[in-house]
Amino acid sequence: MPRSWHGSLALPAKAWPAVLASVAVLVLLVAFDQVVRGAVIQSELRRQAAAVHAEAAWRCKALRGRGVSQACLAQLNPGSDRRP
Repeated sequence: MPRSWHGSLALPAKAWPAVLASVAVLVLLVAFDQVVRGAVIQSELRRQAAAVHAEAAWRCKALRGRGVSQACLAQLNPGSDRRP
């Protein structure tokens, strides 16, 4: 009787749990990698935004005249002068 190609790929019944566990671990590692990469990108964007804001605040404070400097800072932080 000729042997089918399915027979050559068959795994013993005891091997299936290990194969499924390995696939599950691989999927979890890929998901973890994606989450960590997303967190790193978000952190870098937050750092860049803070640096840009700090530089703009420094420039506002360097302006001559108290009124001009305060107006610049008010435009930079539009919600900061509101009281709850």
